[in-house]
Amino acid sequence: AKPLQGTLPEIFLGVTRPSSQHGVLGEVAGRKVAVDLYETHTISLFGVQGGGKSYTLGSIIEMATL
Repeated sequence: AKPLQGTLPEIFLGVTRPSSQHGVLGEVAGRKVAVDLYETHTISLFGVQGGGKSYTLGSIIEMATL
């Protein structure tokens, strides 16, 4: 996937301020949501069958290894 250029995401998961290493997960209500990739975190994904849990985890792993 091509890295996104431009403004920083408005919502960061895992930190209280913008992170120097992050990956954009998507958008909610027109606001970019990113996950911090600099610090160590424990991530739990919950949802119904077919809700995209494995896809989301795969995306986070891919962002962390690139």
